[in-house]
Amino acid sequence: SIRRLWVTTTIFIYLQLIAGAIVRHTKGEGLYYHLTLAALIAMHLIFILAKIVKDNKIREKFLAPTIFLLSLLMLQILLGVGVFVVRLSRVLITTAHQTNGALILATAVVLSLRSFRSLRTEIPAARL
Repeated sequence: SIRRLWVTTTIFIYLQLIAGAIVRHTKGEGLYYHLTLAALIAMHLIFILAKIVKDNKIREKFLAPTIFLLSLLMLQILLGVGVFVVRLSRVLITTAHQTNGALILATAVVLSLRSFRSLRTEIPAARL
């Protein structure tokens, strides 16, 4: 379900931030896990987008925020590449990469919570 995809993706994003902190503070150790999680997150967001596009019920509520989140992910990938390519303003790019990662996590948490709130199945009155 879309809820499960959102929650799983949010957990992957949280783990990604931890892996990123390990890479940053150990000068590169754990980079493989960081990149693997990035690929996993990208795949999950593509799955979510495909599910949203197919389902009229959730398209209106989730399409724009999901595209926004995918845009943040693309920016994050560019910033990540920039950290390794650019030497002069590395601190600025690294900080932007870290900040954008936090924004991605916050957006995913909000969308996960929204999926539970918006897609709640109503309990029939007879069962109460």
